[in-house]
Amino acid sequence: MAVMARMKEMVSGLIATLDRLSAEYVEHLKCGAPFCARRCKILSKQIAGLDCQIFLCQNPDLFYFLVQAYYHQRLDSVGCAQELNLSPWGVRQHASGAKELKKQFGRLQADSSG
Repeated sequence: MAVMARMKEMVSGLIATLDRLSAEYVEHLKCGAPFCARRCKILSKQIAGLDCQIFLCQNPDLFYFLVQAYYHQRLDSVGCAQELNLSPWGVRQHASGAKELKKQFGRLQADSSG
């Protein structure tokens, strides 16, 4: 239960970061310069990653199944996708988001124990 509570707590911070990056993306998109195009590409990847993290935090059942199927049962992204009604690309994106959440949980636990 503590993990789910922490996931819900993290959502507001993730959404704030997503909003900031989205605003920056829109500004660079309007610019049109080569540097802006490169920055938009980087920002789009960061935004997609944050979106996955938010989705996983808001859907803990999916998060649990993804961890079980992908990491413990060793299903590939196609097998997980068939179970979850997602695309294999979506499963890989969510797995990447799960890895990032795991890193953030580790930092939270280190901060709370110290």
